[in-house]
Amino acid sequence: IVSDRVTGELSGPSIDAATRRLHEIRVSDRLRLVGTDFDHTIYDPRDPDGLRAAGKILLSVAEASVAIAVITARDSSFLRDTAPHLLRVLRDSRSIERAEILFATANGTRIFRVGSETRPEFVVGRIVTLEQAAELAATYTALIGDRAIRGVVERMAEDARKDWRGYIDPRRTDMTLRHPGVWVDEGKVTLALPDDPAARPDFVEAMRQAVSPEFLVARSREALVLDVSARLLPEVEDQKLAALRIIQHRLGLTDDETATFGDSPYGNDAGLLSVKYGFSNTPVTEAHPMFLEGNVGRVTKIYRALKFITTRH
Repeated sequence: IVSDRVTGELSGPSIDAATRRLHEIRVSDRLRLVGTDFDHTIYDPRDPDGLRAAGKILLSVAEASVAIAVITARDSSFLRDTAPHLLRVLRDSRSIERAEILFATANGTRIFRVGSETRPEFVVGRIVTLEQAAELAATYTALIGDRAIRGVVERMAEDARKDWRGYIDPRRTDMTLRHPGVWVDEGKVTLALPDDPAARPDFVEAMRQAVSPEFLVARSREALVLDVSARLLPEVEDQKLAALRIIQHRLGLTDDETATFGDSPYGNDAGLLSVKYGFSNTPVTEAHPMFLEGNVGRVTKIYRALKFITTRH
C-alpha cells in the first residue's frame, strides 16, 4: 500500500524503515495531526489536475477526523491562487466539520484556519513590516549587486503588476518594483539568488550573517530564491518546525500523535521532518527523516502513505 514492499509480512530485512514506522503509526491508532509541505509533496505543479488531486489528499485525511496543516513556502500566491481550489473540494464534502484544517504560509509564518468563510481565517503569525522589508532590500542589494538571476527578477516585476485583490498591500508590490530581485510579501521577503550557481552557497551564508537575529532565512531544495521571515518562536531555528509547534500546542498534541511529510529534507522542510514520524518523498542520506520508497511518483507516495495511516485497522 505504501511502497512496493508494504504488502508483505512485517518481518525480515526486506521491510524498509519507513514502512515499519508507518505501520507503527497505524497500529498505535494515535495519529491526530498531519503536517505537510505542499509543492512536490501533495501537489505536483506539472499535473494539470494537480490541485484537485491535492484537495483529495487533504480530504482523505480530514475525513478520518485527523487534523491537517499545510505548511508551505508560498504566501499570498497560495491564498489567492491555490486555497480557493482546495476550499472548494473540502467544503463540498463538509469535511471541515470533521477535523481542524490549517494553512500555514510563508514557511509557516502566517497560520490560517479553514472554516465556513470564503477566505481562510487568520489565527496567528507575524508579518515583515514595510520598514523591515526596506532594510532587507538594502542589505540584499549591497550583497547581490547586478548578479541576480535575470529571469527571476523579471518574473517578480511581472507578478508585482498583477491584481492581488487585497492579498498584498500595494505598497509592498511598489517596493518590489523599486528593488530588482526583491519580492515583498506579507509574511516574508523573497530574494533572487546569484545567476552563478557556484556563488549561491556563499551568498546564502552571507545573507544569513547579515540579517538580524529576529529573522530566519530558508531555501527550498531546488529554489532559485531565498525566503526571509520574522522568527515565530525565539527558541526554534526553523520556521516550519516553529509553525508545527504552535499548531500542536493549539490542538494539545505531541509528536507521538503527529506525522509530517515533505520533499526537501535538507532544505526548508528539514525542521518539519525532524519530528519522530517525519517522512520524505525524496532520497535521504541519513536514518531520519525516513524515505518513502516505491516505484511511483513523489506525490503518489505521500497519498498512499496518508491513506494507509489514516485507515482504521
